Amino acid sequence: MGGGSSKSRSNSFVINIISPNDTVSEVASKTLLITQKTVDQEVNRAPPRATGPKKFKRVASAVMASNRMSHSTSNPGQHKIQSQLQQQQTRIEVTKELVHVSSKYPWILKSGNFSNSLKMDSFEMGRIMGAGLMGTVRVAKMKCYNVFVAIKSIKKSFIYQFNDHRHIRNEREILLQMTSPFCIKLFGTFQDNHYIHFILEYSAGGELFTHLTRSPNRYFTPEVAKFYIIEIFSALEHVHQLGYVYRDLKPENVMLDEYGHCKLIDFGFATMPGEDGLCHTSVGIINRFGYYLYQYCC
Repeated sequence: MGGGSSKSRSNSFVINIISPNDTVSEVASKTLLITQKTVDQEVNRAPPRATGPKKFKRVASAVMASNRMSHSTSNPGQHKIQSQLQQQQTRIEVTKELVHVSSKYPWILKSGNFSNSLKMDSFEMGRIMGAGLMGTVRVAKMKCYNVFVAIKSIKKSFIYQFNDHRHIRNEREILLQMTSPFCIKLFGTFQDNHYIHFILEYSAGGELFTHLTRSPNRYFTPEVAKFYIIEIFSALEHVHQLGYVYRDLKPENVMLDEYGHCKLIDFGFATMPGEDGLCHTSVGIINRFGYYLYQYCC
């Protein structure tokens, strides 16, 4: 009778602490906790004055019961699963120390410190997100951390042809200073024989321009427009506080992250004004210069 009641109590204890929603690792850890508590209860059940063979017999029975539980639960298949779970947990803990990922989508990298050893072999390249004369922007997975980023690849031939070193250097220097949540983040840069690569934050929401063209009548409601304008102005304010002028604001240069918040991108035309507070460099779209000059002169 005593053994039956003890078994029923143990089963009820298992039912109370193990939930159907628990993962394999949680069930395994709780099972080990149950085993340890059962052994402790069995050992401590002996009265304080019990000595000699009786106490030894009770302790030996408890130890044998624990061994039977361990042998029954440590078959090769389960041992392999537990080993894989432990390795995965170790990788997750190491990754959390080195990088910070999105709380909504853990596969999107939000911040991290990386060495200069990154190269093209460190990434698994995905689809093209955007393309232009200077190069392409692709989504890519960092193999070592299993997280996704955007890689902007700029052609060196284009840089040499148009003597565009200053814009590339300015963009890198400005992005490294950015701390606003409404500006895109730069995680690092590297280069090969043909391209200069910028490792950027991946904006899962796409371009603001795309959402604008897909909206009814191709414009936002006043409430939606106010939301985007406030975040864009906050980004521009941060750029100005750093001492730069952006000079390339358009819907194509505003991305949306996984939460729908704005991310200002493409700082190649940003520059720092001179001592007189003015910018003395030309910027704009070549095929629109005639119209602008005509409007200015007339």
